Amino acid sequence: MKNNQGFTLLETLIALVVLSVGMLGIASLHVEGLRNGRTATLRTKAMTLATDMAEKMRANRIGAQAGNYVSAAADAGANNDCADDLVGNPTVACTPTLMAQHDIWLWKRKLVNAQTGLPGSPTGVIISDGAAAPTFTITLNWTENGVADTVSLLVQP
Repeated sequence: MKNNQGFTLLETLIALVVLSVGMLGIASLHVEGLRNGRTATLRTKAMTLATDMAEKMRANRIGAQAGNYVSAAADAGANNDCADDLVGNPTVACTPTLMAQHDIWLWKRKLVNAQTGLPGSPTGVIISDGAAAPTFTITLNWTENGVADTVSLLVQP
């Protein structure tokens, strides 16, 4: 009987160590799940913003095919109030170029908005392949916790 003294205490300590390692593993998995959930949310926001611009380009096909949405031409866009008033009347005589500038301006505001936008000084770029029936690439870049992320969407209006 004397040889068994302290054996139960040793078993208990070993079980406690194994349980502690298991709990640390579970906590680590939980933290990683939260991080991946945040990344997925940001990628969804980015794809929503890219799709929003794609729909604007499809609605203004003439402006898109003229290259008015390409970032070099559009830069930050312009708030030219190219929209309807509350009863559906245009507030200014909108041309496809003015509509494209207004769309770019609204889109750039959404990119940096704290509620709808992306973290880490996001940028949005639209490039064209230059073909007769152009295909555009809408690319969004942002930084999350020091890591750069990108979403791209091809559009043919």
